[in-house]
Amino acid sequence: NDVGFISALIDTMDANYSIDLSRVYSTGMSMGGFMSYRLACELDTRIAAIASVTGLLVTSPCQPSRPVAILQMHGTADQVVPYAYVPSTISFWTDFDNCPSQPVTTYLPDTDTTDNSTVTVTYYGFCDDSTEVILYTINGGEHTWPGATVNIGITNQDINGSVEIWNFFSKYTLDESV
Repeated sequence: NDVGFISALIDTMDANYSIDLSRVYSTGMSMGGFMSYRLACELDTRIAAIASVTGLLVTSPCQPSRPVAILQMHGTADQVVPYAYVPSTISFWTDFDNCPSQPVTTYLPDTDTTDNSTVTVTYYGFCDDSTEVILYTINGGEHTWPGATVNIGITNQDINGSVEIWNFFSKYTLDESV
């Protein structure tokens, strides 16, 4: 019972460290990204927002009780979790969160021309409850964490995935009335 374990872990962290229960987030890479989506579906009353790096939504049915802010980072050359499945994940969340149908697309500067990749940001917002769905497409990127110092394949260095995710999370708190 992974979801039950995470819920109990949140309770334990709160009891031992007095955490802010309105600011609990989930992020992960690959299977951790899959798990973050599962938590958005099944533990949405405890998780304020999620970010997935190279993971996808596979939980079915996914029926959160509220709109959930979503950030996805994924390489187009990912051989482990193919990028071809990303549009269905994004489509689910933009529909569920009632986002604008036309996204804003931004091509970020190629600040590291040696990493063989670039970044395109597709922004859907604001959606219901002021949520957003943001897709960072790593053009040419593989199954890696953007900005990581360990290069295991094509790792984008134009952005720091950890910083981008924190900037995203820091905008969200869980409404305690949920």
